[in-house]
Amino acid sequence: MEQTLANFNTTLNGWMTPLDNTTIKGFLMVFLILYGTLLAPTLPKAFLSIFDNVLVKAVAIFLIIWTSNHDPAIAIAVAVVFMVLLNLTVSKPTTESFEGPRNAIYPGCMNLTVYDLLDSFKNDVHALTRAMRDSRVPEDIAVTDYYAPLIGTYLLNYGHVLKAPCTPPTSNPVTTWV
Repeated sequence: MEQTLANFNTTLNGWMTPLDNTTIKGFLMVFLILYGTLLAPTLPKAFLSIFDNVLVKAVAIFLIIWTSNHDPAIAIAVAVVFMVLLNLTVSKPTTESFEGPRNAIYPGCMNLTVYDLLDSFKNDVHALTRAMRDSRVPEDIAVTDYYAPLIGTYLLNYGHVLKAPCTPPTSNPVTTWV
């Protein structure tokens, strides 16, 4: 058994001798440090998908352990890159699930205009402005026909009554079993 292990180690060390070359070792160190610290551009998705394979993860761990016996600096660099790549492939994308203002509007308010908003407040611009502030309409939303449906939805959510058909959706009555 010891002879088999010794033959395996000799064969493996023979395969890894190119990493002992100072030029290759230097290039590998620069490459791993750049990608390990994310200073370089992101890796292609095809390359990142390789790390979903258990065998590739096992080989990466093996390389970390093997290089730690020969050169601790390369072992640390490989470990950092492995952890970063593992984090990139495992973590879910950090995107917000907010659909956008056009999807958050009550269906009856889709065709609401600024004229309709003003008409709902008896053409009193100050009353509309106060209602928008009280309803917590974001200040960066301009009072335009494009944003009028969204503003109307905010106003309805706060309890204001607007010109028909801009009304809150009706809920079906809940029936109980007796």
